[in-house]
Amino acid sequence: MTSLPIPTKSPIRLSLTNDQREYISDLIATRYLDGMDNRDLERYFFDAQVEYLKEYTDKELLDALEDVTDEEEFDSAINHAN
Repeated sequence: MTSLPIPTKSPIRLSLTNDQREYISDLIATRYLDGMDNRDLERYFFDAQVEYLKEYTDKELLDALEDVTDEEEFDSAINHAN
């Protein structure tokens, strides 16, 4: 019995609707997520947060720092570079 080659790319050429794109994107992202371990997720989250925080103004960054630290740690962070 001869086996047929399995195509690696879908021969279908479609223009997807927004709903289809959203569903397919969610499905692919879910499969990628299922293949990650906790360390991968931690690294991804950390890197995404660092990139996101780069867009903060100084005030926004200090407000966020205040939300996640006590007074002593806040002061230490502010004085760290000095």
